[in-house]
Amino acid sequence: MLSDYKPRILIRVDTTLCFSHSDDVPADKQNGIITGYTITYQSQTENDNGIASVGANDRQKNLTELKEYVNYNITVFASTVKGYGPASDPIVVRTIPNSK
Repeated sequence: MLSDYKPRILIRVDTTLCFSHSDDVPADKQNGIITGYTITYQSQTENDNGIASVGANDRQKNLTELKEYVNYNITVFASTVKGYGPASDPIVVRTIPNSK
């Protein structure tokens, strides 16, 4: 397991979730080189759950298959060759229709 460092998430939400993280994991909080991030999303009312992988150097990820007008619980965690870090504090987002 990594240290107790939890990534922060910034999000723009329509039915495409735009994840970005604004800060690097401090060196003293890493348990090796970060190899990637994992985003989890879980609908509060629909059977629409999933995970997405994000590269270690990527600063955003678009999730394009989310449903309109649904509340999702979103978490992110980092990983190294030694394992997974703790998940971010969950945030709840409600999707809106995509702009055409």
